[in-house]
Amino acid sequence: MALTKWLEKVDSKKLVLVGNGLEFFDLYLYIHLAHVINQKFFPYGEPSALRILPYLGFYLIAPISCIFFAYIGDTRGRKVVLIATSYLMALSSSLIVFLPTYESWGIYPGYILIFLRIMQGVSLAGEPTAAHLYMAESCSDNRKMSAWAALLASMECVGGIFALGLAYIGETYLAAYDWGWRLPFMGAVLFVGFSAALRLYLIEAPEYTRIAHNKPLDMFDNDNMSAFYQSLTFKQKNTICLYGLWLFYPTCFASSYLYMTPMVLKACGLDVNSHIISHNLLLSCLEMAFSLSWVPLVLWTNISIKVITVTRFICVMIFCSIFYYVLTYHPSQSLLLLIQGLVIGCGDFVLMAPCLFKSFSIVGRFSYMGITWSVARWTNLFIIVFGLEALSLHYGFMGIFLGAIVPLALISLVAIRYCVLNYESVGYYLDHLFNKGRKLQQAKSKESDPSVSI
Repeated sequence: MALTKWLEKVDSKKLVLVGNGLEFFDLYLYIHLAHVINQKFFPYGEPSALRILPYLGFYLIAPISCIFFAYIGDTRGRKVVLIATSYLMALSSSLIVFLPTYESWGIYPGYILIFLRIMQGVSLAGEPTAAHLYMAESCSDNRKMSAWAALLASMECVGGIFALGLAYIGETYLAAYDWGWRLPFMGAVLFVGFSAALRLYLIEAPEYTRIAHNKPLDMFDNDNMSAFYQSLTFKQKNTICLYGLWLFYPTCFASSYLYMTPMVLKACGLDVNSHIISHNLLLSCLEMAFSLSWVPLVLWTNISIKVITVTRFICVMIFCSIFYYVLTYHPSQSLLLLIQGLVIGCGDFVLMAPCLFKSFSIVGRFSYMGITWSVARWTNLFIIVFGLEALSLHYGFMGIFLGAIVPLALISLVAIRYCVLNYESVGYYLDHLFNKGRKLQQAKSKESDPSVSI
């Protein structure tokens, strides 16, 4: 009872922080245990397509289901999406723990694993967008919004560190045991279940609550939403800019963890399979440290958020150039690890994201974010699966750098140049929505009763 009262008093933003590592926990875990899981469920001789299907949950199924969660988030609230995705992840992770292997039931557990991976992909669809929108709509000060966004990004890294730590223990100390691969997923159940329980005590985002409880008419009516969107002339520009910005970080993430790490280990004469988990564990710690380092910079200085973001993207290209030189002429694992951390630590637009999100109207904001995020993820699927693989195979790191990182960095810089941040106050949107709603209502009344004057 005392715990319940205490949780009710805790700032809801902190409760969102705790659970936001879900996305990266699952992603890191499955990437680094893929070879073990494939041996347990898809042994050699089975169709290779079956081994690829579980990966599609994150980049194919998640974007599709994100559109559904976006509708729920706009009509029922951000809190509902955060709670629903947490419990769906907890359920699917729990079932994986008790799943029999190929030796026990044949190929059928593999099909069940694919289904559970799809469920995890569905749960990952609404989590990131809902969490970032919740943070943005719970703060009124732009710099505080950016600081909370940086903390949110650091918690995603915590999820990755936790996943890699469990994977390292399972691979190093429990590899001889048949159940060793289940340990990380047991940790996932505890981690996800704990965060899901905490989120029951969330309160709805204040900005969304003000709109939902004070609408003068049905704000989710299609006519009202269409008229309101048409009145915001900059929304098309910001949608394109947001799409361009969302492409860059997944490319930096995949380049650093999936391609740069094996290059580093091979250049230093180390076995990739034996050292990749420990190397990426250290890389995750560096990424978290760099994410946290932006918080004091945002809160204690007056440097423009746009200027900071532009500087970060330019630094990514500089650090990649240094990485290539060190990798080629003076390979050093510790130095290359540091450069990797700088590349991935500067590769997102998280500081600018809340201001860009709030440039959209509250009505339909989740839908805009969800649809844009989904299209960006589908694009990333082709960039990572086909683009990075082909570039690294034929041209090595220089192919990834010149063929993917530089073009996407330039696209992001152009997007920052032309995007329009929230130059209007929240009150502007409220007044504009209410006035537009009253005009629509009066127009409909006049059509039904000519005696009514506007």
